[in-house]
Amino acid sequence: RPYLEDLRSAYKTNSVSLEYEEALCYAYLLGYVPVYLHQSKFLFEKCFESRVLPDSVTVAFLACGPGTEAVAFTDYLLRESPETKAELNFFDLQESHWSEVREGMVRIGCEERSPNISCKSYSLDLIEDGAFSRDEEIFTKADLVVMQNCVNEIIDEREIAKENFKQLFQMLKQEAIFCSSDLKGYKPVRDFLSELRDCFEEFGEVEGPFDENYRNLGPPKDSLLREHFYRGVLGVGLTPKSRVKAQENIFVRKYDKPISEKTSESPRTGPSLG
Repeated sequence: RPYLEDLRSAYKTNSVSLEYEEALCYAYLLGYVPVYLHQSKFLFEKCFESRVLPDSVTVAFLACGPGTEAVAFTDYLLRESPETKAELNFFDLQESHWSEVREGMVRIGCEERSPNISCKSYSLDLIEDGAFSRDEEIFTKADLVVMQNCVNEIIDEREIAKENFKQLFQMLKQEAIFCSSDLKGYKPVRDFLSELRDCFEEFGEVEGPFDENYRNLGPPKDSLLREHFYRGVLGVGLTPKSRVKAQENIFVRKYDKPISEKTSESPRTGPSLG
């Protein structure tokens, strides 16, 4: 319970700086994963509402923590396209802290549910110069790149992060999709996402943003989680999230080169998820 309080306090700021050591990681599983699974579910439903998954798909999850978005993607995959083969790639700065927690979650939530799913993990610092270049081979073949609820952890180095995302957008193959869902309650987060949209317009099409308010995502009032973990001093509730005010963005890579560099030559077309 004290670790849930620490997480809740840290996340109530515009800029988050946390060392996700073992106890905090497990507290995150209790307090945030149930809600963020739903948030991811809604993101994938919106992303693929007019698209069809191919026979095989390569996905990169950025700042993935315990692998919440991957479990939600697996849910979608098994429901809508169970024969699709999926390569899931996990990227996080604090890989050594999250790996033990994620191993169990991904094994139960992804790998053991389908023989068509394979998973790999990598360390990635989104605010390191040239962050994506080391794993360029993965990003250039990715069909889908996913980012959720991490902007407030990179916002202090927004210019470096923005340059890194420009490089990522340039790496993506045509028709690849970058989708994000983040908490829209903080103006710096909204501003950064707006700047990302401006960057991506050089490389493709921007769908959204979609501003959503998802309610009643937390554990029910009579659940064991709420009863035994979400009780603070004098019975004040500590449920980290009962609803999510999200801004969803979907970017589709379209151009063979940035608009500013294009010649009169018609752009090539590539394979599509739709």
